[in-house]
Amino acid sequence: MAPLIAVDAGHGGRDLGARHCDAQGQMDYHESTVTLELARLVRDVLVQRGFRVLMVRDGDYLLNDFEEDTNGDGVVDTADDLQARIDLVNAEGADLLLSIHLNAFFFASGADASDVGGIITYYCAERSFSDDNHRFAQCVHEALLTTFREELGHAIDDRGVEVDTALGGHLYLLGPETERITRASAMPGVLSEPLFLTHRREGELARDPVALQTLATAYADAVEAYFAGAPEDTRSMP
Repeated sequence: MAPLIAVDAGHGGRDLGARHCDAQGQMDYHESTVTLELARLVRDVLVQRGFRVLMVRDGDYLLNDFEEDTNGDGVVDTADDLQARIDLVNAEGADLLLSIHLNAFFFASGADASDVGGIITYYCAERSFSDDNHRFAQCVHEALLTTFREELGHAIDDRGVEVDTALGGHLYLLGPETERITRASAMPGVLSEPLFLTHRREGELARDPVALQTLATAYADAVEAYFAGAPEDTRSMP
């Protein structure tokens, strides 16, 4: 059976994520809609290549939407939505998790930040499958870098492949069980932030259908490269 790839479009519903503002300083689009559009394109390319795909969300909504204390910590917040996402991909038996997010940067002084951009890919180094996490992260990062520089003509800043604790603590979708993460993801995965919405050129690419299709193809290439490099006894290619 073909591998099942869980594609997670970050944020959704009332959680807009990073914002892009027009010349008048008004928000004109945001992260959650772009990640969903990109995730759908990734799904389509993967399906065409014979993979099975689980869309963690396929609409403008949160999985939990601040309704249930899914992680049992006595507080209903965004962590409960993230736990709901983990529970879904675990229940469906996904073989790989790709979580797509976008970045943004604003100077506290209000100075122009339109030249702050770049690509970064996160993985967890404290799991039983950490080597697979790192290998998948490298596949994703290298595929996206090549696509930006050679196909989209953008000399994007390489912010590297980073462990998830670089942000101060494990990312909920990637980390092991902790006091904060009640039930951990059961498969290799990465969290990808391919561009900054607030960067002049990258913000344009985020709304360019051709650019998004090109990035989706790069993600699919990364998934194929990951499985092509898997040990023979665990690999199940389409």
